[in-house]
Amino acid sequence: MGIRIPVTLGVIEPLALTPFKAQKIALVCEGGGQRGIFTAGVLDEFQRARFNPFQLMLGTSAGAQNLSAFVCGQPGYARRVITRYTTSKLFFDPLRFVR
Repeated sequence: MGIRIPVTLGVIEPLALTPFKAQKIALVCEGGGQRGIFTAGVLDEFQRARFNPFQLMLGTSAGAQNLSAFVCGQPGYARRVITRYTTSKLFFDPLRFVR
């Protein structure tokens, strides 16, 4: 599938050219609060296109929530949750900083 080129700090030339064969494809979803809405949209499109070649799925924080919606086949769920909570005054009220 590709060529794996190991390098070390300070040495730019490859130490060896070793053929690399992918054995598993992983989907890794990052956290990041409201930024998770982008990942939610990407995963919704994956569901719409029935694209799921992944053998391993890993997520943190918002990424874990997005992956749970993806695994359960619930397009739009993660986006709705993120939107609902981040627009709630309990989550963020800009007027609380004005005194």
